[in-house]
Amino acid sequence: MKILKLMCFILVFLFIWQAMLLADEREVNIDFMIALDISKSMEDKLQVVKDYVINDIIGELVKIGDYLLIISFYGYTDEVASFVIESETDIIDAQQTVSQIIDTKPYTDIGNALDVLKLHADAQAGSGRDKFLILITDGEQYTHPESKYYSPDGSINHAMLENARTIAQEGWKIEVLDFSTSETTKNITEELSGTHTEVTTEGLTETELERGRIDANYSSEKIIIGQGGKGKILLTLTSQEYKEEQEIIIRDILLTIDSLTEKSVLDKQIEFTIQAEETKDLIIPIKLPADIKAGDYYGEVVFKFTSQVQFLPARQELSLHINSFIENYPWIIPVAIVLGILTILILFLVVRKLIKGRVTKFRLIVEKKSLKRIYTIKRGQKLFLNENFNTINIAPKKSKYSIAELMGTKGGIQLTVIKAEQLPSIKKAKANVLNDKITIFTENDREIHIQFSII
Repeated sequence: MKILKLMCFILVFLFIWQAMLLADEREVNIDFMIALDISKSMEDKLQVVKDYVINDIIGELVKIGDYLLIISFYGYTDEVASFVIESETDIIDAQQTVSQIIDTKPYTDIGNALDVLKLHADAQAGSGRDKFLILITDGEQYTHPESKYYSPDGSINHAMLENARTIAQEGWKIEVLDFSTSETTKNITEELSGTHTEVTTEGLTETELERGRIDANYSSEKIIIGQGGKGKILLTLTSQEYKEEQEIIIRDILLTIDSLTEKSVLDKQIEFTIQAEETKDLIIPIKLPADIKAGDYYGEVVFKFTSQVQFLPARQELSLHINSFIENYPWIIPVAIVLGILTILILFLVVRKLIKGRVTKFRLIVEKKSLKRIYTIKRGQKLFLNENFNTINIAPKKSKYSIAELMGTKGGIQLTVIKAEQLPSIKKAKANVLNDKITIFTENDREIHIQFSII
């Protein structure tokens, strides 16, 4: 009888051992999809929850050949990891990725996280692997007013929670979402339930809003970056439902534009306070690196906070215009135009002066009557004073009627007599006859008075 009992004990032991061995070396691969709450209300629980994901889920449940997706959620939802586990190194990498989650962030949008989780699950529908979806949260739904899941009392109603199996832990819970009916995923759920406390509550518990919020309205979706890469982000902040003054500390602002990598654009952290129910305008100076070329860009800014109180949205899509040199110094164009006009004017005056020194313009006045024609004589040029039948004129060439030679000099006209009998008053060449009165005797002895009048 004792031998029979011993044999039965051995058989039972071997059966259990074989079952454990088969469980550890399961042949069916699974898509593990985890949504992790990193909102502010999880701040004192985040390390415990991370340890749970790292050790209990990734360390114990995830095997080579499984697909692992981890998303973190707060007011928004971010993808932390998404890949097929191909080696033990991948498991270690996934654990390290989760361990690097440090900051908790404002608001909690559980509904949006479940939407994202379902999108990923639907995308993996053809993978041939079973699906195991879990939501890890404290159940406090605190959405931004713009969220489609916003409710004043913080309640959440989502289809994926209707048949969720809730495994409670102190201060937080694991929601196993009913997305797969395979024996493998059921066994994993049972294993998790055995190490924690299963409760029968379906969905998440409604909670009252215990804290206010600060809404940010971006006054301009286009940021102008001027001289030295400097620009400004203009915000209007509204404190709602807070009963006391709140301090906000902006640690950094990260900017991503087009294909450029993420860059920090805040020189030093900004600290300010906002009163309860106050609306406050905020001007935040930023500075871009000098290596970004002028032009239009499209991108996103992300605010990083040191303070527990933050404003939302802290992530905003926007466009930027980085000014060119001319846009930074618009006065250069009118100044250049004025300088250009002044230069042209100066050149004109200089040339005119030079020309005036080389060219003399004058009229011929006969018997106090000025002839209409204006004569021009260059320095060194010769013209000829003619008399023909009591008519006095100036000709470019010497002829039988020429009585004197005119030659342009610097600022004057030199006169050299050709027919002395007609110009008896001038005995020799006269250096400058401008404005001098000259008497001419014509061939029939008529006396005519002329004058060269400068213009």
